[in-house]
Amino acid sequence: MLNQKKINNLLVLCNSLKKKYEKIIKFPFLNDIFNTLINLMDVLVVLLPMLLSVAFMTIIERKQLAAHQRRVGPTDVGVFGILQPFADALKLILKETVVPSQANKVLFYLSPVVTLIFSLLGLQ
Repeated sequence: MLNQKKINNLLVLCNSLKKKYEKIIKFPFLNDIFNTLINLMDVLVVLLPMLLSVAFMTIIERKQLAAHQRRVGPTDVGVFGILQPFADALKLILKETVVPSQANKVLFYLSPVVTLIFSLLGLQ
């Protein structure tokens, strides 16, 4: 499991790679691409463990609720239901979107994105 110390070490490693290769790369556009890749790695180092921990906490919660109700928890997908959160995410992604006929379609699709962006900006 990744704890805070390991995450900090990975972020320090990414920043040291960034500083080391800034001097080697001669072309400015390659430097921008490299910086973008390093920033993407920074985001993934923080985001992936959080997403995986949420996925597995839902498994634990479902198993615990099933035990309280004297029934078997999610066991359909994978061994002991370990892939159930991924199946739920896939089902959510492939779900049909119902758009009201009188709605402005651009605003209908952009409003959740705008809400997410402003809520994430508020964290900084």
